[in-house]
Amino acid sequence: MRTRSSFQGKRSFRLSRLRLAAVGTALAMGLAACGSGGEGATPAAEESGTPVEGGTIVAALAGDPQTLDVAQNSGALTIYVGQNVFEQLFQFDETLTPRPMLAEDYTMSDDGLTYTIPLREGITFHNGEPMTAEDVVASLERWMVVSGPGKLVAEDVESITATDDATVEIVLNKPRYSLISDLAAYVQAAIIVPAEIAQAAGDQPMADDQIIGTGPFKLGEYTHGQRIVLEKNPEYTAIEEDWGGFAGAKRAYADELEFRFVADPTQQLNGLQTGQFHWAQSVSPDQYEAIKDNPALTVEVTDTGLVSTVLLNHDPASPFSDLKARQAMNMLIDKEAMSRAAFGPDILWTPLSGSFAFEINEPMYSDAGQDVYETYDPDQAKELFTEAGVTADTPIRIATTQTYEKYYQMAVVMQAQLEEIGLTAQVDVFDFPTMIDRLTTAPTSWDISMTGFSGIPGAPSQVNYLTPTWPGGYKSPKMDALLAEYNQATSADEAHDIVDQIQQTVWDEIPVIPISPNKSLQVSSSKLQNLSTFRPGVFWNTWLAG
Repeated sequence: MRTRSSFQGKRSFRLSRLRLAAVGTALAMGLAACGSGGEGATPAAEESGTPVEGGTIVAALAGDPQTLDVAQNSGALTIYVGQNVFEQLFQFDETLTPRPMLAEDYTMSDDGLTYTIPLREGITFHNGEPMTAEDVVASLERWMVVSGPGKLVAEDVESITATDDATVEIVLNKPRYSLISDLAAYVQAAIIVPAEIAQAAGDQPMADDQIIGTGPFKLGEYTHGQRIVLEKNPEYTAIEEDWGGFAGAKRAYADELEFRFVADPTQQLNGLQTGQFHWAQSVSPDQYEAIKDNPALTVEVTDTGLVSTVLLNHDPASPFSDLKARQAMNMLIDKEAMSRAAFGPDILWTPLSGSFAFEINEPMYSDAGQDVYETYDPDQAKELFTEAGVTADTPIRIATTQTYEKYYQMAVVMQAQLEEIGLTAQVDVFDFPTMIDRLTTAPTSWDISMTGFSGIPGAPSQVNYLTPTWPGGYKSPKMDALLAEYNQATSADEAHDIVDQIQQTVWDEIPVIPISPNKSLQVSSSKLQNLSTFRPGVFWNTWLAG
């Protein structure tokens, strides 16, 4: 990248500018005795709300993440662990406002091209080294190579430099309305790591011995195929503000977080009920009514979640490179029936919506194109498939996983619906990391798949499938132009008008098929106190009652 001198006439936006960025832009489970998992907690308080120091929180994770590099990997397994280890310059609070975390604040020049970011003092990495501006520069430069959102930011970046040990300057080649929200995004996040690690990892996933962040927990052990152990970071200094979400005060009360890899949701629930686990990622939603009143468990629905989505392959080798086939698939799917079969009780997926954002995410939510989303017409779907040249002679290949039972159920529903109109569907089952890898590395091997996308993107560019960097290879000059136009916005109203156009284009071109906003069922032992409902797997400010 080229460098050039700073612009003059800078003005401070500080938190007011952070709020403006959010307004415009803002991958889920104990009897009275907790068994061996609760050993070591100081018996200082029962359920009085008084934090208790010590102990090991044992969490059942649905599989081995393979990597904890949350800058490069977008999988929920990676995020649930990594969010306790790494931090960013800015992170979203519970209202989806970006707040300064490793940054002290920032200023922006009058022309919107130069951002000056002073860093918080006294921040140290898990290896004991102080965080400096050079670490931030190296981390952001790597993020712009390995992260989908980062690659999009890179197109607008002229330079990132350290003006001194505690100040970073970002110079853009054109204004980018979403920059602070981009830096706060938690999927493929702009995490800050030591410069030597960012440079050594380059465009590859960080190795286990490179998992060094600034967060309240640090990596103690990673035994692949078995478990991950995070240890309390004794050098962590929390900020005082209680912002919630991913931001604000973070305090590690437990001595350790132990993530055990348990693929079977029934085994996860049994482990909760016998005291083996304190938290489980994947208790089946079908268990909701049976366990919601169990006093030994805390059963909650998270405030946010994933927009469960059917992926369509735009590769020329797939029938879904034809818009008519994509329109047909949308008309064929009974979204309410699929949601009920895959996601459980209505409370976890209603109201139905075709938006790429949850309704609480006001800056990004839009009901444009809802009429297309709601169209259910198998007869018309059959006609459109015929016009697209799709026949029973060639099976439609559905790549799915049983790591998350809901995605397998989505595949089963689609297979049945395709067969009902005389087509053939082949379901191929993989573990989740392998499935995601195949979608990228073997683009001619699949036609349909499924995953979930964050319902709280901070900007349209954080909706991964809107760009060719995501499996499926959707390319659209119209969408590219709208994404670029969004970043030229100068007000929240102007930005939201463009969000409406982007959402309408999703339903005009159907890059994917959003099914429903799928919140998470978070089930934990009643001994686990003050667990966040903002997102699953947030274990700071959480403790074990004695």
